[in-house]
Amino acid sequence: MRRLSLKHRQEVDSKQLQYGQVMSERDKAVQRARENCRKELEKPEVRAVFERLADK
Repeated sequence: MRRLSLKHRQEVDSKQLQYGQVMSERDKAVQRARENCRKELEKPEVRAVFERLADK
């Protein structure tokens, strides 16, 4: 019984580690997307479009 629970615990730990790696990769991807959006919004032509839309 003890051996089974240890094996199960190792599997759970392994899954949690994989999940953590996936989440950190997702977090990095989200951060890159935010940075790209921010850079895009800093462009004068894009900012002008948003300002015109805000004036309406």
